[in-house]
Amino acid sequence: MKLRGRPRIPVESHIARGTYRKDRHGLPASAAPSRPLRIPPSVATNPDAAALWRMVNKNLAPDGVLKAADAAKLEGLCRWYGLFRRCMAAVERLDALDPDAYRLLIQASMAWRAFDSAAGEFGLSPASRARLKLPAAPAPETNGKGRFFRGGEE
Repeated sequence: MKLRGRPRIPVESHIARGTYRKDRHGLPASAAPSRPLRIPPSVATNPDAAALWRMVNKNLAPDGVLKAADAAKLEGLCRWYGLFRRCMAAVERLDALDPDAYRLLIQASMAWRAFDSAAGEFGLSPASRARLKLPAAPAPETNGKGRFFRGGEE
């Protein structure tokens, strides 16, 4: 017999939205933040791709948004970005009227489109960042020292 109704919202989504209740939703699958993913060799050989990998890992792994299942998608994102940067560097070294420059520009354009479509899934554009559900920041201290150092009254 199939269950009717809409599927359950994952506990992690409730936590990110601030609607989590332990008595109603149970314990989350992993309460600890996820660890940064190890950089694959295909990304490590390109400095631009490796820099993007480190930046995305640094920003998304501590919040628990980036999981091990995202590694292949993140690898593709970084490789497309590295290819785009490599093509653009080669274009800048060539004369504008060189036929190879035109071919490289087409390759760079294709790489940028692929990168841009994948970047939206990691919140790397303002519109996609607004859709990305991140956990709320911790509340500031309310003791006397916290108020003093923020410029409030003691």
